[in-house]
Amino acid sequence: MWEVLTALRVLGNSTLHSQESDIKTIYMSEEATELVDVIFGAINELVDELVTRPAQSKNLYDMLPPGVRESAERKAAESGHNL
Repeated sequence: MWEVLTALRVLGNSTLHSQESDIKTIYMSEEATELVDVIFGAINELVDELVTRPAQSKNLYDMLPPGVRESAERKAAESGHNL
């Protein structure tokens, strides 16, 4: 994830801090179009990691019987784990 965030940060900074104008638009030559795949690939990775996977984990956890969840949460709290 660090690599994805670094790629987006570098691309974003170079775009936002260019000296060409106040309006930020990226124009790419045909040779640079693979950059679009990198940007959208990175965005998809972030959405998957930060949105999709946590939602899937919560859905799976919510399928456990309430008593089992409460017991697991109690044990986690006693062990000092954050949920």
